[in-house]
Amino acid sequence: SDSVKGAESSGYVYSIIETAKANQIDPYKYLCFVFKNMPGSDYIRNREVIENLMPWSRQAQENVSKEDRDHSSFCADHDLFLLILQHPFT
Repeated sequence: SDSVKGAESSGYVYSIIETAKANQIDPYKYLCFVFKNMPGSDYIRNREVIENLMPWSRQAQENVSKEDRDHSSFCADHDLFLLILQHPFT
């Protein structure tokens, strides 16, 4: 990264990806799960929302696994996914 802020942001993303892997969750599917469930939630004031989005949470484990069983397109809107990655939550 070309800046301290960029390096910090990259570190956050790498940490999330590695934590998903450590919890036997596909990182791409996990990020799709987060990007589908985090917008519009009250994650700033309600810590439980964030806890339920963590890769070790029962909600994340069940939802990502459910998509695997359904063989459905987990992140059907690839362009939206890329847009979210370019403009992370603040």
